[in-house]
This record gives sequence, structure tokens and C-alpha cells, in this order.
Amino acid sequence: MFQGLWAGFTLLSEPIYLFVLIAGSVIGIVFGAIPGLGPVIAASLLVPFTYTMDPAAGILLVAGVYVAATFGGSQTAILFNIPGAPENTCTTIDGFPLTKQGKAAKALGIAIIASAIGGIFSSIILVIGSTQLIKISYLFGSVEYFALSLLGIAIITGLSDNYLKALISAAVGVLLSIVGMSSIDGTMRFTFGTDFLLNGFDFIPIMIGAYAVGEVFIQVHKKEMLKPSSEKFNMSLPNWKEIKSVRGTIARSSLLGLIVGALPGAGAVLANYLGYSMEESIYKNTDKPLGKGSLNGVAAPEAANNSAAVATFIPLLALGIPGGAVTAILLGVFEVHGLQPGPTLFITSETMVYTLFAGIFIINLLLLISGFLEIRVITKLLKVPKGILYPAIFIFATLGAYSVNNSMFDVVVMLLFGLIGFYMKENGYSVAILVLGMVLGPIMENNLLRALIKYKSPINFLNKPLGGVLLGISIIFLLWPVINKIIRTVRGNKI
Repeated sequence: MFQGLWAGFTLLSEPIYLFVLIAGSVIGIVFGAIPGLGPVIAASLLVPFTYTMDPAAGILLVAGVYVAATFGGSQTAILFNIPGAPENTCTTIDGFPLTKQGKAAKALGIAIIASAIGGIFSSIILVIGSTQLIKISYLFGSVEYFALSLLGIAIITGLSDNYLKALISAAVGVLLSIVGMSSIDGTMRFTFGTDFLLNGFDFIPIMIGAYAVGEVFIQVHKKEMLKPSSEKFNMSLPNWKEIKSVRGTIARSSLLGLIVGALPGAGAVLANYLGYSMEESIYKNTDKPLGKGSLNGVAAPEAANNSAAVATFIPLLALGIPGGAVTAILLGVFEVHGLQPGPTLFITSETMVYTLFAGIFIINLLLLISGFLEIRVITKLLKVPKGILYPAIFIFATLGAYSVNNSMFDVVVMLLFGLIGFYMKENGYSVAILVLGMVLGPIMENNLLRALIKYKSPINFLNKPLGGVLLGISIIFLLWPVINKIIRTVRGNKI
């Protein structure tokens, strides 16, 4: 192992490979920061360029873009309440309030530190235990995946300030996710006879509309567009005390991201939500509550998503099973160069594998360095007049929505959900929970149907120890407001 890793670092010391790593990091950060693009589109566009590269360089380019783009989306999430990619949705919840408090630099600094540590942590585990950690994924079947998805919705819904509106937001998101043809039995749902809805709604145009376009509509409604930028912020980066205050959060979320990322198909999007949800269930600081501008609320999702992004390489390399959309693209890059991921890859191409491990580690170090170098540049966007900034955001959002499927239908969907997002933000509904419902809806539905086919009845789900425990915890969180009210009533009667 150590010889292979040393050979990998030695290879990466060559200028061409360093250039590939830096180029991948820069491209990833840019694509991640533009709403609607993100890591999947960035990786897809770069695949043709890898055909003429040697295998290590081509794989490192796509891997670098993926890891960097997962972090890049946090910048617009924090500065403008617009996640650059689905992997950064929960970062908006506390990141944007910090910007409104003039603490954009602190929020960005914590996001950089959390992302880098999460990625580095998973990189180390990737090196020393990729083949062993994959055994964790064997514990997860259809029941466990369904329960894990339900848990993500249950925690963030049950602990919300407005339980009813959070529940409605989640229900609408799940409902939107099941529009179109069922992937299990081909049944048509809510298509209303139109071909446009056969494949359902893509959640990226909805996310862009609800966040980016909805924010533009809010600015227009408040007549802020013609006013000069009045954002006040200081360039104070997180101090040592603030960094220490989030170290537990980063540790927990990095571990969670590692576990979620190692599960085939789960990926960084689910880790982002679960990281924030877990922090929401643990966090006790009433002076700086989550959702109001807490550094912990930025650290949790960012550590989890970057840790998960790296961990998705575990099922890809150990079993040849993609851990997410980008690793599915990366699987194609491997195959183009005549490489077949799986247990034999560690024997036939050991140097290449450890070069990839070393490259992912270096990419996360580059993010830590380049992230702090660009803070002064990126925060300058807050000084751009809103009459220029928000029309530019609208243009990029439109391009991003169109580029998903090269379809004007997605642009129409984006505009429609821009209005819906505007209404939700103005009336206290959660856009983040709606998007969460859309992301987790298909995972919940498909695995629930598979579990019912296999186990016949939901009661039989409880025979699966891990699945039963996760389902029990999900129900508790989902009904927590009711349970909490009953407990208070009983205590009140005793007094």
C-alpha cells in the first residue's frame, strides 16, 4: 500500500499532472458556483477531453472537477441564498443569514475548512480501508435505503420551527418526484396525457427556479433592483475559537458523509441533507440557533457532502459499482482506457489506483489553499449593484436550466417554480425541504416498492434489525412535535 501511494505521489510531482489537478480544481469551483451546472454537467463536458489523455490524467481531471464542484456550490449558497448545485442546498439555511449579518467571509472560511477536512478524512480512509469499508454497504438493502431516505426527511421536518409548513413542503417535493413513468412497473402517474411529463420533473430546474429565480423575484418585489448595493461585511475570517467550536460538527459530519458516500447510489446530495439534519438533532446552542446564522449550520452540510463525494469512489473502485452520477461518468472514463473497476483493479493497475488516491488528497489540499485565496475576490460580488447582479443570475439560471436536457420545457418549469419559490419564501415554507423531498422521493419510492415485493408487508420490514431501527427513529422524528406536546401536557398536569 505505502509503496503504491509513494509511487502515486511521485507521479503527481510531474508538471503535467499538477496542471491537470489545478485545472480540474478551478473548473470544478467555477461550474459548482454557477446555478444549474454543478459537478455532473462539468464532468460530462470534460469526458471527450479525456480520450486523448493517458488514463491517470483523464481520471484525475474528472475526479478533480467532481470534488471541487461539490465545494464550489457553497459560495453562491452563502452569498446569494442560491446553491450552485444540489449538493449545497442545506448550506443556504445558515450561510445566507450569516452573509446578511455581514459575516460572509467567516461563513466562506468555515465552508472551506469543513469541505477540505471532510474530503481529506475520506481520502485517508479511502487509502487504508476502501475494500473493507464496502462491507458496510452490504448491510443496506431496499428496506434500509427506504428507511434512511425517510429519516432524512423526518429529522429536518420534525425539528423545523413550523412543523406543518415543513411537512407540506416535504410532501409537495415527494409528490413532484413521482410524476411520470414508474421505474418499477411502468405505471404513468400525474402525466395528464402530455409527453412532456413522461420522464417526470428534473429536480435541477426546480431547484434553480425555487432558489435563484425565486430570489430574483423577491428582489424585484422589494424594489431592491434599482438600489445601489448596500451589503455591509467585514473581511474577518474565522478565528481559532470559532474553528474550535465547529470541530465536533465537522468530525461527526465527515464520518456520516463517509458512510453515506460508500453506499451505492446515495451520494453527496443525500449526505448534505443528512449532515444538516443530524446537526439539527444534536445542536444545543440557543444563543446562535440553527437557521439563524450558525457556523455549525454551514460546517455540517459542507463537511458531509465533500466527505461523501470522495467516499463515492469506494464502491466504484472496490466493486465497480458507481456511488453516484459523477462516478458513473467516471466509470465510462475507466472503460474507455481499458480499465475495469473492481477487486482486480487493485492488482492489475495498483499504481494508477494509488495515483488517484493521492490526487484526491492533493485536490482537497488545493481547495483549502485556493479557497482562502479567493475569498477576497468572491466577496466583491456583494458590492456589485443589484440591477446588474440579479439579471446576470437570472441569465445564468436560465442557461443552467436549459443545459440539463437542452429543453425549453425545463426553462418553463424553472420560471414556474421561481414563482412558487417566491411564494414559499414569502410565506414561511421551506424551499430546502421541498428540494429534499424531490431528491429523496425516488429513492424512497423505488426501495419501498422493491421491499414490498420481497417482504410482502411493511410489518415484515421490522425483521431487518438495521432497517427496523432506522424506521423507528424516523417515526419518532416525524411525530416529534406531537410527542413533545403530549409530554409537556402530561408534565403540566402533574404540576
